[in-house]
Amino acid sequence: MKKFLGTVVLCLLLSTTSFAGVKKGKGEVKMTNQSIDRFIQYIRGKKGQKPMAFILSNDGVWSTYWYCGHAAGCRDGTNYEPTIRECERATGTDCGLFARRYTILWKNGINPGKGNESKIRMKWSDDQIRAKLTELGFIGGETSLNKQTDSLEKVDLPTHKISWEDGERKEQWIEMMTGGTEMYKTWADAISTKTTFYSFGWYATDDGVVSSAKGSTKNCEDFRNKKKSKYNKHDLCIVYFINGLPTSDEEKIKFANKFYGTKRANLAFENNPSLLEKLVQNKKIVKKYELKGERPIALSWDGYENLIAGTIKFNESDYKGTLNLPLPNNDGICDGNYSLQEGGKGTWQIACTNNMGAAGTLKWNEVNGVTGTGRDHNDKKVKFTVAGNG
Repeated sequence: MKKFLGTVVLCLLLSTTSFAGVKKGKGEVKMTNQSIDRFIQYIRGKKGQKPMAFILSNDGVWSTYWYCGHAAGCRDGTNYEPTIRECERATGTDCGLFARRYTILWKNGINPGKGNESKIRMKWSDDQIRAKLTELGFIGGETSLNKQTDSLEKVDLPTHKISWEDGERKEQWIEMMTGGTEMYKTWADAISTKTTFYSFGWYATDDGVVSSAKGSTKNCEDFRNKKKSKYNKHDLCIVYFINGLPTSDEEKIKFANKFYGTKRANLAFENNPSLLEKLVQNKKIVKKYELKGERPIALSWDGYENLIAGTIKFNESDYKGTLNLPLPNNDGICDGNYSLQEGGKGTWQIACTNNMGAAGTLKWNEVNGVTGTGRDHNDKKVKFTVAGNG
């Protein structure tokens, strides 16, 4: 199976932009949550920045965007093909232009790729943008992220009062999260207030979240009834997760009412208020930090006869940072940003005052430093090494 490859948004300060002859995306694609969030960031832009191009892989996983940082606007002229090829090298799939400015160009049988029907408005809320992506067929059903998990470490095991260490329980969660193409996957638990016993059930369907919740509650209830003596009278099966995310108190009550009836559910909640305890999804929390400084860099850039040796300034916070690099021969200054990912990988990009720029991937180690490879806007190779702490 294909392993997940995360990418970082490339916010390029460009003086020129062009879409003539650029490979446009086509075919069915479902965007991952990361790509959806990144697209919303692209539409929003920042102060003085205009969205110019959003590039996506046809499995919906790899994405990046370019913006114009000039108040006067940007002219045609920049070549996006190297970035598309970098995407294809990184993912092993086809990549293409997903959006030009505020218009989604990717044709999938629903989206015409032009006109108001394909346009996103900057003033829209996040929910409105997601709704438009759903309407155009880019959200919904199975995503590439569902298909690519091939190890336990790739699946989030959310915080729960019941441990996930039980082999069957863990296997069932992974099967729910990675198997099938259904849109709605819910998980229910019956937690005994009489003993340390518990039962669980899950269900996946395209018929709606209520239908899925009924199915998962029924599966849980079937197992609970087999061990009824281990539960108190008001212990119920509660839907704790929808598509891997915790449910709210209101959702717990709604699904219990649908399955058990309002009277029984209300009695259960009155006699067992712990059923409404909120759960927080278990995500790895990286201790916040800030790091600033200068380090030696050696960079080779096709077109420059000699190795570029100098000092790079960086400002890093939570494994994301900005950088500044002067070019030789008074050719200008390059500014950029980078993102360091788990497993010693990452991405980088730079834009220079001489209208050049480049982007690529990197490998990093706190002791040995950073090595990076990529391509510039004219598809010329760029390689560099930054010294580490050792």
